[in-house]
Parts: sequence; C-alpha cells; structure tokens
Amino acid sequence: PAGDTTPPSIANLASSEDEIRAAVPDVRCPTPQTTVLSATITDDTDVASAEVSWTANGQGDTLTMVRSGGSTWSATLGPIVDAQLTTVDVVTVTFTVEAVDAAGNAASASGKLSLRGCLVPDPG
Repeated sequence: PAGDTTPPSIANLASSEDEIRAAVPDVRCPTPQTTVLSATITDDTDVASAEVSWTANGQGDTLTMVRSGGSTWSATLGPIVDAQLTTVDVVTVTFTVEAVDAAGNAASASGKLSLRGCLVPDPG
C-alpha cells in the first residue's frame, strides 16, 4: 500500500519450552528437543511474512514462521544437533523474529531459551 511506513508490531514472544536438549546422532537424548516459538504479529495493513533466525554455540538457521490462527505466527525450533555439549553444559539460544508487511516495512524482536547438552560428561 502506498504511503504505509508503519512496521508490523511484534508482541507476546514466547517459547513453548524454556530449555531444550541437544540432539546427537545415534544417541538417545532426553527430551524435549524442540520448542515452538510464537509471536503475536499485527499490522495496520497486512503481515506479508515472518521468520525467526536463531544462533546457539556457533551454529544457527532461519525458519519460516506460519500464521497459526488470527495474528499468531509460529515455527518449530529443533532438534539442534550438538555432540560437544554434555548434560552439565547449558548454552543460550538467541532467536529473533522478523516480520515484514505488505509495503516492505520490517520489525524485529528477540528472545532467548536454553540448550542443554545430551552426553554424560566423562568422569576422567
């Protein structure tokens, strides 16, 4: 829409789990290994798209969020494969939701959750 300079509003940033567990190939790791990230995204015209990017312990990705009813958008994060972390290690997962409206105006909001390792530390 011409003249729309107002970015979307992002509120109620939430993670269904405060802490998720790392995944390791061929190892049975504790759960939960995924979390649903959600946000209430509104705009005076229309929200064109939303995505969430995350980083943790040197890795990261960008996930496409889907409208899950009304103005709630969500995406599932995980499992995050990390064979370096042990059960005593907890690293911060930082995630940023970015929303773009029909006119191309962008807004972002960030949150955090924890990633705990899977492997039992070597007593050595």
